[in-house]
Amino acid sequence: MLAVWCVCACIQCALLFFLYKEGKAALHGGTDEFPYPPLGPDAPKVGVIIPVAGQRPGMEAALRSLLEQDYPRYELVFVTAEADDPAVPCLHALTEEFSHARHVTAGRASRCGQKNHNSLHGVAVLGKEADIYAFCDSTHTAPRDFLRVLVQPLVAGEAAFSTGYHAVDALDDRPVTLAYQITVIFMRLLQAVSVFTQPWGGAMAMSRPAFERYKIAELWGTNVVDDCSLAGLLMARRGHMRLCPAALLRTPAAAHTREQWVAWFDRQILFLKFCTPAMWRLTGLGLLLLVAPTLCSLGLLASWPVSACAPDWSLALAAAHVAFLLYFALALRDFCTRRAPPLAWLRAFALNYWLLCWVYARSLACRHLRWHDTTYRLGAGGRVLSLDKQAKHI
Repeated sequence: MLAVWCVCACIQCALLFFLYKEGKAALHGGTDEFPYPPLGPDAPKVGVIIPVAGQRPGMEAALRSLLEQDYPRYELVFVTAEADDPAVPCLHALTEEFSHARHVTAGRASRCGQKNHNSLHGVAVLGKEADIYAFCDSTHTAPRDFLRVLVQPLVAGEAAFSTGYHAVDALDDRPVTLAYQITVIFMRLLQAVSVFTQPWGGAMAMSRPAFERYKIAELWGTNVVDDCSLAGLLMARRGHMRLCPAALLRTPAAAHTREQWVAWFDRQILFLKFCTPAMWRLTGLGLLLLVAPTLCSLGLLASWPVSACAPDWSLALAAAHVAFLLYFALALRDFCTRRAPPLAWLRAFALNYWLLCWVYARSLACRHLRWHDTTYRLGAGGRVLSLDKQAKHI
């Protein structure tokens, strides 16, 4: 048993070290890894589709950042389900200020997720006016070069699909806020490893020919989510998703609650379970490898004063293992714009272990997915079998 623990602990440390090194090299590469010539007025036209629902703090600033990009030719389409959505006054003010933006309504979805329905309506509105379709969330702030970096591989003909990602900026040192930030850092690191790179619906782009060739409209028109369903399609058809690390959005977070974190990560896990079951199972295996050796090491160290059963070498290895994990946890602060105090960060890192395992365990028996005010019953690949907008519980 000690031998199994020893091997698992060594594998865990090696994988975490690899993930950190590879991720840091890729994510801190900046825009230098995209040495493309400047884009002029003849650049391909980009249509940016932004599904919007509700009015959230900071949303106007986030949308404004997408309206002030340095890309030479682009148009934004804000899409809400209804004309009386709480976000509409804000959208109307922005479309009056910026001539390259417009707002349309898509109506309520009946066969797919509302976000998919809104996105497809935005594509239909743009039609062949756009050479590239970009899809962005409405609540993340973008740097001025975000759109240019995101679409450069497509403009250069090096890829048909590209994706960015986001970084959480924790504005306080509360445990759940920091745990949320740590989870997103882990996901960014995984994105940087090519075998795990997947589209992220908050910032992805595709050429119009690729949209048509891969029949994305048919896929999204019956699916609960955009990015995980696209990931499943690309895996099945051996398509390639190009990661653009510098296309990084910022997500401010403050006073984050456990309920908010759980609701968010519930969806992430269930999207994997229904859309890409292999990735969901691999996530479970990864969590097991992350948690089991750690608990064994902590158990050995905790029992050392009252037990003489464990050999000295195992206690030394357990101490070294825990020391490495503490070092790794603190090293993750390299990916933060503001470093939290070490003790607060380590407390959040430990909380993250518990939250991740608890949410994954909940997903084992889950047969439905709850998103906003709708409960979806799903089939293979995330296909929507039925939806209930009045249901109160999963």
